[in-house]
Amino acid sequence: MFFPRDTLIPGGYYDPLLEFGPFFASTAVRGTWVAFFVFWILWALVQIARNIFAQSVTRQAAGSEMHERTGETARTVPRDEVPGGTKMFDEYSMSCRLDRVQGVLRDLLLSLLAALTINTFGRGGTSSVEVLTWIFLGVAIVWTIFELGFDNRIIRVIFSSILYGINLVIFILAFAAGWRF
Repeated sequence: MFFPRDTLIPGGYYDPLLEFGPFFASTAVRGTWVAFFVFWILWALVQIARNIFAQSVTRQAAGSEMHERTGETARTVPRDEVPGGTKMFDEYSMSCRLDRVQGVLRDLLLSLLAALTINTFGRGGTSSVEVLTWIFLGVAIVWTIFELGFDNRIIRVIFSSILYGINLVIFILAFAAGWRF
């Protein structure tokens, strides 16, 4: 059987494992990795914001007072007198929220990276995986907004179940459409 010279390895036989050209030529594969890169940028921006809102004011578990740290000393003041702190918002709260959001985005980013890597190496789904990746990104952004606003475990369970399902479908498509050598 005749094979083009560029698909032959030095020994002279055809190796289908080296044939990634048609898979990577698909614009859907490019769109999939663009969505992943956008997700990575979102995670990096949250990392920067997390460092901007570093914990400078600590809050007691209950009550209307906060502790203000200035160097080595700490004093108890009413919440309204703390710079950047009100009854609805303070820097400690934002620091904790950004820590939670960063953790969520990191975990989602790593799970999506695993799914897309398996899909790419197995030359699996193209357009379907692209659509699912953009949906994954959209749901992750909505979850990020909810996580910044609310501290609710039920919302976390709902969003994590949805994203787990999408990630599972990407893995299934990777093995169903790919890994045929």
